[in-house]
Amino acid sequence: SGRCAEATGVGIDLVGWTNPQQAEVNESGLTAFEFGIATEGAVLQASGYRLCWGDDPAESSEFADEVGRLTILGPSPLDVECELGQPCAATLPSGLGLHSTDELAVVRPPPPAAAGG
Repeated sequence: SGRCAEATGVGIDLVGWTNPQQAEVNESGLTAFEFGIATEGAVLQASGYRLCWGDDPAESSEFADEVGRLTILGPSPLDVECELGQPCAATLPSGLGLHSTDELAVVRPPPPAAAGG
């Protein structure tokens, strides 16, 4: 295992993720760290993220041991504008792990959060 304490910053910040994540024992009896489902955020690179472990860490410098690597598969974020009555296409400029069988869906945004929520 490598050392993570010298890494700068506190990991990546993705909407839908809890990072860092505390361990839970799953139904198979294994220790699991479930980050959640990332829906948006700044993915600065696709691969090479370090998985850093700490024994009850109080601050980011206490995630001292590198226990693995993480790769985030999928397209790089893009913005598309389409006009009613005109053809519409989205071209993914880049990404990791993309295949000709991949599909893209247009999904309604979530409703705005209630004030004072």
